[in-house]
Amino acid sequence: MHVITLFSTLSTMQIRKHHTPFCLLAALLVLVGIVAVSTRTSAKARGFRADAVTVKFVGYTNGPGRGRLVVFQVNNSSPLEVERDYYHEIQEQSAAGWSKSQPTVYLPGYARGPVIGPGRSEVFHLKAPGARNRWRLCMNYVEHEGLVRRFSGDLLLRLQKAGFGTKYRRARFTAYSDEIEP
Repeated sequence: MHVITLFSTLSTMQIRKHHTPFCLLAALLVLVGIVAVSTRTSAKARGFRADAVTVKFVGYTNGPGRGRLVVFQVNNSSPLEVERDYYHEIQEQSAAGWSKSQPTVYLPGYARGPVIGPGRSEVFHLKAPGARNRWRLCMNYVEHEGLVRRFSGDLLLRLQKAGFGTKYRRARFTAYSDEIEP
């Protein structure tokens, strides 16, 4: 009986027009608070080191058909969850140094790789490159962000593009595999 009385009271209440600006201001303040709390510390401040994620060459294996695959293991020794970024490159060594030897490979739908927890690893394979010289895998990874952090980060990046002076930047780190003989 009390629930019915409560709903009938709520349905008969009207929000006055002069309360609308205050409600919008309150909602904006809550949103700003969420953004401030979720992005207040950088990955480095939370104990992350750029060398905490390593990529190891495991070996070659046969793929479906007659293709040859190369197997890698990504190890995360950081205290934070990380995920592979949506692309990787194969670099080949020459007299001038390391350079990209093949087109950049993007994951389907520009999706990020799986989340790798602290102290965990991931094994994955790629089509073996047709490199003639020593080569290595170059991949980027980012700190895994939860839903609120990703939303607030996207919002801050859009504000930056619109000309607002926010200092938010997504931390992106690069890892290189060991050098591999062709």
